[in-house]
Amino acid sequence: MYYVSFDENNQINGFFNDQINSLIPDSAIQISDDKWRELSSNPEQYLLQDGQIILSLPQPQSTITPQINWAEFNRNMQSNAAYNQFISDAVDKDAVRRLETLAITLGVTNRQDFNLDDLILLWNMVLASIPTENQPLAFAISEWNQIANQSYMPFEFGTDGSMAIRDNS
Repeated sequence: MYYVSFDENNQINGFFNDQINSLIPDSAIQISDDKWRELSSNPEQYLLQDGQIILSLPQPQSTITPQINWAEFNRNMQSNAAYNQFISDAVDKDAVRRLETLAITLGVTNRQDFNLDDLILLWNMVLASIPTENQPLAFAISEWNQIANQSYMPFEFGTDGSMAIRDNS
């Protein structure tokens, strides 16, 4: 007969055969030959739970999500010629002031739990105030998306320059 024993974490810590081993722990559980072959081939996959030997499925590894880096985002946007032209072309200077105040505040505090809707609203208000002939070009939007990606921003810029929550699907 075969036996299996478990440690304090309910993981397999030994196999025994009464034909070979003279000292079999009292806590060891008797198993069939087939069960011994199954368990001994991958002992790390099995646990003892409520007196039953169960297959323990590996826990999925959590994905580490990098933190949003507001300081990097702000620094790169402020030195971006297309962004500076965007701000300069905006007619609604109050929206510009609010947008930049929010961005600077986020850069100083590096808050991760901010209201993204406020930022999107302000960006899109600035965009809406720019005359049609001065709307951002594709290369500018591409640069902004690159900056946003490098800074792990939860938003992206659409082909028209509008800001929207990033689609991670």
